[in-house]
Amino acid sequence: MPVYCREGLVSLDQVGDLAGRYPSLPLIITKRHYRMLRMLLPLMKTFANVYVAIGSDYTAHRGIKHFVATVGAKRLLFGTGFPEAESMSAVTQLMYAEISDEQKRLIGAGNLKRLIAEIKR
Repeated sequence: MPVYCREGLVSLDQVGDLAGRYPSLPLIITKRHYRMLRMLLPLMKTFANVYVAIGSDYTAHRGIKHFVATVGAKRLLFGTGFPEAESMSAVTQLMYAEISDEQKRLIGAGNLKRLIAEIKR
């Protein structure tokens, strides 16, 4: 079962601890801002079970392209931040990212569908 790790509730240190203890547990980091990039990428490189939800709360110039080039499109999930944020900036960020259409499909819905399908009953 994927676990959401929201800013202010779960620190990146705690995410790293959980990721190391439970390597088959998908941990989805949400509500992180662009200044966290220097901490998020090493964490994601170290732990294959760490994912990041991008959206209105995460905007960085060519940020999606950088994530995809560094850890791959399969580690990103799309979110808009709605209702706390207007959704079109997140949609536009993904639509105009300099990545392939297949990578956009993975981020847009494919990765979340895969994680849900992997839930053990």
